[in-house]
Amino acid sequence: MMMFRSILFVIWMYGLMAVLGLLALPALLLPKSVTFWAISLYARGLIWGLKVICGIRVEIRGRQNMPRGTVLYAGKHNCMLDVFIPFLVMSAPAIILKQELLWYPFLGWYALKAAMIPIDRAGNTRTLK
Repeated sequence: MMMFRSILFVIWMYGLMAVLGLLALPALLLPKSVTFWAISLYARGLIWGLKVICGIRVEIRGRQNMPRGTVLYAGKHNCMLDVFIPFLVMSAPAIILKQELLWYPFLGWYALKAAMIPIDRAGNTRTLK
């Protein structure tokens, strides 16, 4: 049963990415805030899928302790939600990501529009500069 739910969630995750990716294409021509809204909508859809399909409840704690203004969020990257949670708790996060991800359809387009910061992980000290 767990394998069936996992497969169903993967179908949901990529299906939702394709559908929202297509429906939100006009966001790429609109202000960046619309792109952030589309990404947060996808994040909420993922959390809904985890709850309904997998029976996993996602709890975000400590929002009241977040300082106002610019902050540094360092996700431990234990799961892919580390990538999307900032879009639910921050207004305009700047995410650092592998440069290769920019080549992915939808993901790369929205990452560029959201002004995410691509890095070359093989670039050693050049990447730090």
